[in-house]
Amino acid sequence: MKKILIILAGGKGERFKQDKTMVELQKKPLITWSLETFYKSREIDEFYVISNKKNHNKIKKIVPNFVKIYALAGKTRAESAKNAIKKIKPKKNDLLIIHNVANPLVSVKEIKNCLKQAKKYGACGVAHQTTNTIRNKNGIIPRKNLHLMETPQAIKANIYLEGLKKIKKTEEITDDLMIAEKTGVKIKIIPADINNKKITFPEDLEKMEFLLQKKEKKTFKNLFNFLPSTKNIKIGIGHDSHQFDKTGICVLGGIKFKECKKLKGNSDGDACFHALTNAILSAIGHGSLSLFSDEMCKKGIKNSQKYLERALKMLKKEKYKIKNISLSFECLKPKLEKKFPEMKKKISKILNIKEKNIGLTATSGEKLTNFGQGKGVQVFATVLIQK
Repeated sequence: MKKILIILAGGKGERFKQDKTMVELQKKPLITWSLETFYKSREIDEFYVISNKKNHNKIKKIVPNFVKIYALAGKTRAESAKNAIKKIKPKKNDLLIIHNVANPLVSVKEIKNCLKQAKKYGACGVAHQTTNTIRNKNGIIPRKNLHLMETPQAIKANIYLEGLKKIKKTEEITDDLMIAEKTGVKIKIIPADINNKKITFPEDLEKMEFLLQKKEKKTFKNLFNFLPSTKNIKIGIGHDSHQFDKTGICVLGGIKFKECKKLKGNSDGDACFHALTNAILSAIGHGSLSLFSDEMCKKGIKNSQKYLERALKMLKKEKYKIKNISLSFECLKPKLEKKFPEMKKKISKILNIKEKNIGLTATSGEKLTNFGQGKGVQVFATVLIQK
């Protein structure tokens, strides 16, 4: 199941008296406010903006390249929604979360809660409970069940697709939960954040500016500067290979593989730790493993983990930390995949990084090399470090 964000940014802004998409709030276009918050939520798998042709290129210049922008805005909200779904082609088990560009102060809590409830009930939206007395020509309407709807609104794709088919051309669709209700689904309404209000009139923008100034909310000078910094990033590549000896037990990544003999070498022959050590040394601009391993070996230190720990001390001295690593093994034996979880756990503890930031792959290389033919093990390592 994918969680797909669709930001509708194709309205004409008739009541606002201009297109709101590129209007600035604290010197940032409205479109970027929502995108930043949805990105921070870490909930979204795919990002889409549905714009009009006028703003397509402008939006493209100010948002990250992982956001897909389609100039598919229709004359009505329902038409824009249909155009978007036709282009995106979600699968029936996907979860759509639809948001107005004019709701810039959506919160991460709303996003997470809305998706959670939609997964459970089929459709969910955020709203403010009405506090004013509401009256029509027939008298006062009880306000207990009245809500002022906002976005985001999350709906299961199968429900949304079915609902779109049942909309009549003459119907005025003002929010997406109306589409879900066409299928008979009982929608879930949850409280909107107190600051999450749609900008409809120019004075709404003025109020929001005042609110942000009062709260001294941090203004980002550079758009999407909450994304991981690419400054002080370095990449190192390491390699090592050994053939099998006639005695001993094979050790790779600190894990023993009793089905294979030891890998030849003055040390324990752990080609995995050797390649990883070389990658770290390469990243910080030092020489290769042999610069200190030979000397350590003469002193009787043959555990390759000690060589890796020496490289980690050098890394720390340079004030760098490991962000993630990738190890690629070429061999016919041992069979590595079964022990990858154990190997990840071991490496994670030594490097002090999360297991999810360790990538391990293995191949026999179609048995084209000595390693693929079972005569030894070859390892390539890549490491990404950052200050």
